[in-house]
Amino acid sequence: MAPNNGSGHGRGQYASPAQVRRYLDQMCYYLECRNAAWLDRNTDARTGEVREGVKELCNRWQADNRILKVAIREGWLDPSSMPDPKGQKNRQIGLYTAIVYHKSEEGRRFVAFELRDYLDGLEREQESELQRKEGSCRS
Repeated sequence: MAPNNGSGHGRGQYASPAQVRRYLDQMCYYLECRNAAWLDRNTDARTGEVREGVKELCNRWQADNRILKVAIREGWLDPSSMPDPKGQKNRQIGLYTAIVYHKSEEGRRFVAFELRDYLDGLEREQESELQRKEGSCRS
């Protein structure tokens, strides 16, 4: 039998619908802020045009999937209690990682750190690629 998940909604590695909504609302708000700030930094104030090659850093599915993979790797989630531990389907978004977020203050810090770290890395990768392309265009 799967262990009690601590959500008050049964057993297994999932969260209640209300917990999933709260988790996704928090994650989506952070993603919107980071994506907007990234695009703002790369938009010409005079013309309103976004720098060529700049795109949104990350969407909800990508972010949650990254957190899921790290949560499994770090032992926050047990992959044996999940039907598809190698990658969530869109309809499963947040079901597993929301339980980590709601387990404890430490769980919330873990999720926040992983999300921030992931987006920081995506920002660095995109900036590096943009600089590489702009450098090759000048040659």
